[in-house]
Amino acid sequence: MGPPPVVTGLSPKEGPPGTKVTVRGENLGTSQQDLVCVLIGEWDCSLTADWHSANKIVILSGTSRGFCDVIITTRSGGTGSCTVKFKGVDQVVGHLKESAVWLKDFDSEREEILQELVSTHNLGQEDVLGISMEGYEVKYPEDELETLFPSRSGSLFSESFHPAWFLLENHHQSGYDDLRAGLSFLRRKVNAEKEGQLSFLKDYAGLVIDQLDALSEMRELFKRHTSDHDPMVTMDQAINASKDEADKLFQDVLRRKDRADSTRSALAVLQRYRFLFYLPVSIERNMRRREFDVIINDYAKARGLFADTEVQVFKQVMAVVETKIANLRDILKTKLKEVNGSFEEQKQIIRYLVSLDTPGDVGWECILSEHAFIRAVLTSCREQYASPGGGGGAATAGAGSGAAVDAQTTAPPIVLFIEDVADRMTGKFPGLFKLGQCYFQGELYSTPESARKPDFKRLVSSVVEVWCALVRGALLPHTADSPELAWSDTLREPVWLQACLREVTATYGSLQLLGVAPEALDEVSQLVFDLRKHCLMTMFRRTMEAVRQLPGRDAWTLEPSLDASGYGCTRLLTQFMTSVTDVVVQAEEQVLTAGPQETPLMQNETVRKDVVVLVYNLVATFAQVLERLAFEDAESEEGSGSEDGAPAVAEAPSVEYRLLVVLSNCHVLRVSRAPQLADVFTSHGFPAAEVQQGLQKVTDVLSDLEQKLFEAYMEEKADPILGIVEMSMYQGRFDWSHVLRPPTDVRGYVKEVIMNCIGVHHEVYSVSPLLVRRVLCNLVEGVAEELSRLMTSVVRMTPAGGQQARLDLAALQETLQLYVTEAARLSFVEASESLPNHQDPAGDKRLVEELLKKFRANMKLQIMCFTKEPSLEDFPSD
Repeated sequence: MGPPPVVTGLSPKEGPPGTKVTVRGENLGTSQQDLVCVLIGEWDCSLTADWHSANKIVILSGTSRGFCDVIITTRSGGTGSCTVKFKGVDQVVGHLKESAVWLKDFDSEREEILQELVSTHNLGQEDVLGISMEGYEVKYPEDELETLFPSRSGSLFSESFHPAWFLLENHHQSGYDDLRAGLSFLRRKVNAEKEGQLSFLKDYAGLVIDQLDALSEMRELFKRHTSDHDPMVTMDQAINASKDEADKLFQDVLRRKDRADSTRSALAVLQRYRFLFYLPVSIERNMRRREFDVIINDYAKARGLFADTEVQVFKQVMAVVETKIANLRDILKTKLKEVNGSFEEQKQIIRYLVSLDTPGDVGWECILSEHAFIRAVLTSCREQYASPGGGGGAATAGAGSGAAVDAQTTAPPIVLFIEDVADRMTGKFPGLFKLGQCYFQGELYSTPESARKPDFKRLVSSVVEVWCALVRGALLPHTADSPELAWSDTLREPVWLQACLREVTATYGSLQLLGVAPEALDEVSQLVFDLRKHCLMTMFRRTMEAVRQLPGRDAWTLEPSLDASGYGCTRLLTQFMTSVTDVVVQAEEQVLTAGPQETPLMQNETVRKDVVVLVYNLVATFAQVLERLAFEDAESEEGSGSEDGAPAVAEAPSVEYRLLVVLSNCHVLRVSRAPQLADVFTSHGFPAAEVQQGLQKVTDVLSDLEQKLFEAYMEEKADPILGIVEMSMYQGRFDWSHVLRPPTDVRGYVKEVIMNCIGVHHEVYSVSPLLVRRVLCNLVEGVAEELSRLMTSVVRMTPAGGQQARLDLAALQETLQLYVTEAARLSFVEASESLPNHQDPAGDKRLVEELLKKFRANMKLQIMCFTKEPSLEDFPSD
């Protein structure tokens, strides 16, 4: 027999029932079959033990509480020992966690264990919503929470837990969108736990088997203690029921005899007064046929003949007739309240009710019923498309009213709701308004009461207010007066907002055509104004989102011709201008054009201030896009793609090229495109002063960005060139103090500087020719300063070395003369003055001139690059 098992390590060392524990030690068995028993305290974990090696076993803990030894028994080594202990704790079950063991009620002992677990494992308030609470410095006052929710708690482990307390205590600074994201996280978490039922049963197989055994024992005990019913009680009840039925039959026979005798004497009376006795049946028959005029005539005739009779039989028949007529009045009133027909049908029903001497003012009651009906129709429309909680759920099947932009696009529920509620308003409200006019004109067969005119105006205003509240709650929930009418979902697509705006303005126009009082339509006018403003903001917001997606589309493809400012630009800038033009034109057509009796949008002071922000944000967003393109690394650019999934560029351009292209685009946008944007905005109805103010603010931003890009480009391009001047000058261990022979040609470092300048000239020229001078002047200044520093720092220079230095400086200055600024000239002069004088100045000058001629001949092609400065006339924009 081998050595006994020894347990030396547990991970974790504590946990509730079902905790997955990794047991480490020595001599833990040779295989899965070698394991005989694995105990945690008194709990046998053999069924869940998973043998990995002689040093590792994985088990699931049982229900043992407190510190327990982990004892392993194997066939090869017998019973082992344990040097560590596992602490079994009560299972802490949250509101969303399944448990395989029965949890006792919260007694004092369990409360103490729970508090210990909370303090030990930091299980106090788990982030069940998945919302980060970093930065929440302000805590919600606890005394206010206790006042709002007495005898309740915000602890997830408390029986008096209240969700509102929890949200105010932990997430009162969270936004609405964050809470919606937290709800989605909580739902996913619950669904994930529901999907793990099979794995849950596998993990707790032993506990489930114990529970099934307990249920089987309970079932057997229940069978043994269940007694059968006494059959004598059932028999006694049946006999008594039979006796009662027999007594009823006997009494019925006696009543039939008495009724037959009375019937013989009544037949003669029925034959003589046939009209009266048949009248109730006739009323029923004519009611089914909807021949209300016949009923009214017969009723008037019967009242004329038998209204004052003293005969008891006739009184009884007339009472039945009155009951039938009362039922008819109720039916007509109900029909009047629920009528979906035309205005003429309503008038006809009112005439019937007046002819039947219906008490009260039938015409006014009809108006009140129509008012309540319209309010109910409008309210039910929202219930049809929105969830009960006011959350804007999905539309019901078949609830569309043709609301689709095209054949492939189905309208969202809010759009379907707006179209439906607009159709109901335009279909039902004119009937109420016309009914009121007819009432006060005396056309409803009753005498009108003029004192009710203010009441009718209030009824009309209340219907308009309900409609406005429903529309505002759906399209502008943040401005809704009633939170229960606000939809949680909002329209973010401008095309749907524009469709809703058309529906609302069309309804507003129909109300104006009816002749509704202007004061009743003030709220509709404000709704249309707010909706136009919201639609404008949404259109620009969506355009800014589209602008952020532009870099993946032709970010580095240059336009074939130069801009009017003389700088080149890419198709990215053209796409931006197209996007802005499209949204401005669309805004003029869909939003800015006001209807009759509407306040023009751009006459409002607040909207004019918003225009400044809109214009600034739109151009500033594109400026951010340019800056991101210029300074992002090649890897991120290669990984980005366009919206349709195509790669942005085949190969990432160099850093210098990116900076140069973006610099040129920024210059064109600031100098040339900004005035064009101003013309686009002002020509389509936007206020010129506010547009200019917004563009002026963003122009300053573009100027700063342009300077930043230029400095970054010069740093990337000029620094390497200046860095190699000294290296190239002293290449091959060159020393000015060892130059003994007169020069025969310009040194190589000068030619290298010239070739580097030609490379910069070519790169800049290929993008923006008019930018060449700015770049080369800056570069030449740097070269001149570097040469001046190098020449003045030479400790000893021979006369021949001085001749070589003068030749180099003269060749470089003459070649780059076109781009030598005053600062560069002074640097060249400073470098020349630091050189030693020659004994023969005239000879020295002749030698330099001869060598310069040779240099010009040899470098003719290179010098031609600097003979003429590019001008705007050389590059037509068409």
